[in-house]
Amino acid sequence: MLVTKTVTFSQSPTNMVLCKDIMSESPRLIPASILEFVPAFDLMVRNRYFLTSTQCKGKREKMGEVLKFIVETLNSTPYFKNLNLISFDSLAGEQYLQILSDVLSEIESKSPIDIREEDTEVTIVRILACLRMLKYKPPSHINAQVFREGLLLGSKAVIYPILDWLLRRQPELKTRAYLARFLIKVDIPGDYLADADVLEVSNQYDGLIEEFKLAHKEVETLKSSGYGTSELRRDIEEMENESEVVEKRIERIQRKLDGMPTLNTMLETAKSLRQQKERDQELQSQKEDQRNMIHHIDQRITRLESQLSNLKQSSTGATSDGLIQKLTEENNVNAYLVTQKLPKELSSKRNGNNAIDKVISQAALGKEDIAKIKSKIDAVSKELVDISNKRNVTNDPIEDKLTLFRQQAAIIGRKKSNTAEKLNDVRTETAALTSELTEMKDKMQSFSGETIVRGDDFKKYVSSLRSKSTVYKQRRAVFSELKAEYGILSRTFEILNTNKEYLAQMLEKVETEKGIQGFRHTQDTMEKLAVAKADLDDQKGQTLDDMSGLVQELTMKISERKAQLAPIIKELRPLRQQCQELQTTYDEKKMHYDTLLLQLESGMTRLENEVKKIQDEILRNEREVASTDIMHALNLQWLQRAENELKLYVARNAVGTDQPNKGWREEILKLISVQEKRGKMLKEEQMVMKESSSQVSRQIVLWSDMAKLFSCKLLVKDQQKNSGGADMGTITRDLGTETLVL
Repeated sequence: MLVTKTVTFSQSPTNMVLCKDIMSESPRLIPASILEFVPAFDLMVRNRYFLTSTQCKGKREKMGEVLKFIVETLNSTPYFKNLNLISFDSLAGEQYLQILSDVLSEIESKSPIDIREEDTEVTIVRILACLRMLKYKPPSHINAQVFREGLLLGSKAVIYPILDWLLRRQPELKTRAYLARFLIKVDIPGDYLADADVLEVSNQYDGLIEEFKLAHKEVETLKSSGYGTSELRRDIEEMENESEVVEKRIERIQRKLDGMPTLNTMLETAKSLRQQKERDQELQSQKEDQRNMIHHIDQRITRLESQLSNLKQSSTGATSDGLIQKLTEENNVNAYLVTQKLPKELSSKRNGNNAIDKVISQAALGKEDIAKIKSKIDAVSKELVDISNKRNVTNDPIEDKLTLFRQQAAIIGRKKSNTAEKLNDVRTETAALTSELTEMKDKMQSFSGETIVRGDDFKKYVSSLRSKSTVYKQRRAVFSELKAEYGILSRTFEILNTNKEYLAQMLEKVETEKGIQGFRHTQDTMEKLAVAKADLDDQKGQTLDDMSGLVQELTMKISERKAQLAPIIKELRPLRQQCQELQTTYDEKKMHYDTLLLQLESGMTRLENEVKKIQDEILRNEREVASTDIMHALNLQWLQRAENELKLYVARNAVGTDQPNKGWREEILKLISVQEKRGKMLKEEQMVMKESSSQVSRQIVLWSDMAKLFSCKLLVKDQQKNSGGADMGTITRDLGTETLVL
């Protein structure tokens, strides 16, 4: 089977086609004329795309990068295939399937399976099921049938993209395979679910799946939020430093408070104050939660009230007969849709699918087959027209009384089907609008926290606004009274301040007279200091209690972290030794790998250069072959012409000189004679020109001398005119002559 990719060489007159064998995956260049013998169906099915030479080069480079990545990944852990680019590209189809099976087994965390020990169909079904579970999508230019055939044969065009996709997403695919092992539900038929025991086990199975989901989420959160050993050590060191600082502060504060007699009472008071504050905070949070709950309940009540009012409004004027009639109409419409409309649509869809399957299963049609089918269609359509015309002629509408009723029934049926389609469209549109309305209501509730009021609720809202407006007017009157009272009190305060200054001056005079000046100022200062000392004592007691609690908390955290880190540190010591050993082996392997990589790269460059030289040589040879073909074709034409001329010459000599047909020989001889005559004439003209050349040259000299003489005479005449002297000569003019005499 051939897959064609046309490549046109600009320097070659022939159109060469790059073809690729599906079985051997080897490209070949063939002339375009050979494609006339390839079946058209194979070309339509197998031909993917036409590539120019530059596109082929880009595709080769991309495929080279993919191959390099696949080989590097397969040579590393955990595969250790020990392959290179050449050996991997030269593997057979069964070996590609084995590598693909090993990669899928590694992703699923299963032991590798030898595909030689199982049937080919079982292997393909297993690989396809695994790829479907991993949600692999084949390339867009490969259909499902070609993908399955390529997978069955181990084709490179199918296996390479799968390996590239799997190896680039190994961690993600391993997680997906692990989850699929527990989350893909077992398909239980509905008949078995009618049994109570089976239904109970199925419910338990669903519950276990949900528990597994929750447990997996918790594990992932713990993994993502886990600390490393270095971070834990750093936290412990910081906590130890902070505990030392806090202990020093506590010792310093205790030394300051040793001499205070009311230390215990102050500590107890500070402790009770802290407890009361914590209790107050808890009560505040509970109060806020209760407020939020009340707010949500109020919103729900208003929403339910609005729904109830809407239901009441919709139920006004409705009777049991009207509801039954409405339900009967809906039932009839649904019955028509289920029994008549939907089965027709389903049968039409099935017929269309069957027709498409028939077209797909048939071989490719050529132009002749299509012309035959068109002619059959035209003949059948003509027959249908003739039959309908005969029927119209035979069935006279005047005699056949049922024709009118049949037409009316057909019109009503069409209207019924159109109305049913419109009903379906209206129902879908109504469902979409209701869902959109509910979404908008939810959004408005999330933004504003209230619902839109209508009808009785709006009247209640207006009455509440009126009551609120009366309350607002009353409060505003009270506010104006308080404002006036505030003005009076502020004026009183200013008067008292002026009296206070006057009394202060009087007290200062009395203090100076009694000899106790500054007593009042000192008393105010002592009171302020007492208040500040009481505040400072409260702060010290609270700080001491907070510090003691902080120290206890820090010590508990440090002990917990030490207990957590003890087994980790024990496990870390042998791991460090193992890490050092692995590091040395890694360095050795890395050096070995670098040397091998350099050797491979040098070999690759050498091979690439050789391949490039061979490709250039192939192109050069192809061009030479094309030019040789052209020259060969031209030589064949000349040879055919010479043979025809020889045959014509022999036939003319055999028959006589009266042969009417002339050959190329006569025409060429005639041309030769004409050209010889023309050459003789040209030679005679050349001899005449040579003989008359001396006389012509002498005339040219005489005419040049005469021109010089005339120019000299004109110059003298001009000089005479300019100087204004007498005439230096006389001019005589005769018929056709003019003479100047000096």
